[in-house]
Amino acid sequence: METPQYRLRVDNIRVFYDITGGDVEIIAVIDKAAAADWLAREGILAEDPSHSDEYAEDEPDAND
Repeated sequence: METPQYRLRVDNIRVFYDITGGDVEIIAVIDKAAAADWLAREGILAEDPSHSDEYAEDEPDAND
């Protein structure tokens, strides 16, 4: 996944964000249940196929 580069998991919320240089850009704050659909719609796949399924499924949290 080229963008979003990172995901922060907080309870049932997912925060997707990119980091460029010293800047953090918040891309979206999404409910866990909607995260996979949002990524399918809004995520941009990386040119490197080894990253193409990075967010394919939302892994369970330690608190789930």
